[in-house]
Amino acid sequence: MQFSISKTAYLTAIIMLVLAGGFGAHSASASPAVTGQDVDDKTPTNAMCPVMTDEPIDPDISIEYEGQRVYFCCVRCRRAFEREPEKYVANLAGFSEPIDKASTQHEHSSDSAHADDQTDSQQSHDDEHTHGSEESSSDEATASGSHDESNSDGHADEHGSGLPAWVKWLGKFHPTATHAPIGLLFGAALAELLLIFTGKVQFRHAAGYCVWVAALAAVTAATLGWFNGGLAIIDEDWMKTTHRWLGTGTALLSVLTLIALIRTTRTSSVQDSRSVFRLSLFATTGVLGAAGFFGGALVYGIDHYAF
Repeated sequence: MQFSISKTAYLTAIIMLVLAGGFGAHSASASPAVTGQDVDDKTPTNAMCPVMTDEPIDPDISIEYEGQRVYFCCVRCRRAFEREPEKYVANLAGFSEPIDKASTQHEHSSDSAHADDQTDSQQSHDDEHTHGSEESSSDEATASGSHDESNSDGHADEHGSGLPAWVKWLGKFHPTATHAPIGLLFGAALAELLLIFTGKVQFRHAAGYCVWVAALAAVTAATLGWFNGGLAIIDEDWMKTTHRWLGTGTALLSVLTLIALIRTTRTSSVQDSRSVFRLSLFATTGVLGAAGFFGGALVYGIDHYAF
């Protein structure tokens, strides 16, 4: 009899894992709300990202800006450009030409044509123009230095710069790693609900198995998330900060849920300890759902969920 119950419990757990894997595969295959390259235009208008100027573009990530398609190296850079295009537009060759260049050249031609009649005034004009150009160049250099410094800080924040290369590489597996705790924690919650309504012991075993593996998977996913997002307490993007700490909270709560599960087998008051375990499990699942919501918003934008 004991062998039969254990076999049923393991079968239930395996079915839940398969369902979780299918959910993860569907999420991974979803395409972004805004994708890039036009069908008819095969040549990107810019080769380097205007936000992270040292990063090559991804031809599948772009937006339409002032009648021209602009490409980016990642979705986060695209979102940063959408928030403040004027901050990064100077890094685009098609938009970086001074608007008054033609009029400045016209003024020079006009002054040269009247050089015989206005020699003194022309000299004065040239001096003023040269002085103005020097000041303008100085201002542009200062602004460029400030802009580059801002971009460097943004690159460190958005792409986890400052961490070893192998750590940043491991961080790329964070989105994939999140599928395991999502499926397992929701599977554990479902099994526990079925235990409450049916009283069948196989659901108790299934919930316990899912919680054990989910705790390990959640800690792993959260660690990779810190590798991916960089070591920061508060990010420039409030959605990234929210996702970061909800994900970290999920990992911590999953460990507490596992501890509560272990206590159900080591205490005399089984019913009370089981209630604590259930409360912790359902709370962890709720926080996990919120973390997943902001994780999706971080990639696709908060309007992605608009009905």
